[in-house]
Amino acid sequence: MISSIAGTTFFLAKINYSLGRVDEAKKQAEMAYEIFSKLGSHHLPETDELLEAINQAPNDPSAYLAKHGKKHLLDLSVG
Repeated sequence: MISSIAGTTFFLAKINYSLGRVDEAKKQAEMAYEIFSKLGSHHLPETDELLEAINQAPNDPSAYLAKHGKKHLLDLSVG
């Protein structure tokens, strides 16, 4: 259950990042990271990567998307 909440929070962070809601995206990514780290989840690197992208290019998710070969952030799923 908690893992699902973290996954949903991570997905919302990606959506908000793509919509330019950087502050909200960062809060959600940090929350997901905290939960995943407590669970010892394999999603930790993905979440860390999203946080890094938000910090490096807050208003431009294109580099993050290009790294994953996607055109839109919603194409990226957890897992």
